[in-house]
Amino acid sequence: MHGPVTQVDELMLVFGGMPGAMFLTLVAVSLALRQKLLCLVCAGMAALWLMLVTLDWLQQDDVLTAALSEGCRTAPYSLMAALSVCCLACLLAFRLKSVRRAG
Repeated sequence: MHGPVTQVDELMLVFGGMPGAMFLTLVAVSLALRQKLLCLVCAGMAALWLMLVTLDWLQQDDVLTAALSEGCRTAPYSLMAALSVCCLACLLAFRLKSVRRAG
């Protein structure tokens, strides 16, 4: 049947659902349009989501420890990296838009 949950499985679980797909679409639209407010909103959403995932990961209890040892869950490192990249991409797009206008 299935083996333990992998990092790719974790990413597909989060970004394969409707909220994750809507978030990725919003990030793609903000990067394509490079509107300041939209870039800042996306960066804030990614940073907040990253903070919540990190806090959940740091507060491990017996249930999470058992789920990790049985292979039902995995460490959210790839999710943290993906959210960090989304946040940085939105902030860089916002910064590049500001630099182009100033120059």
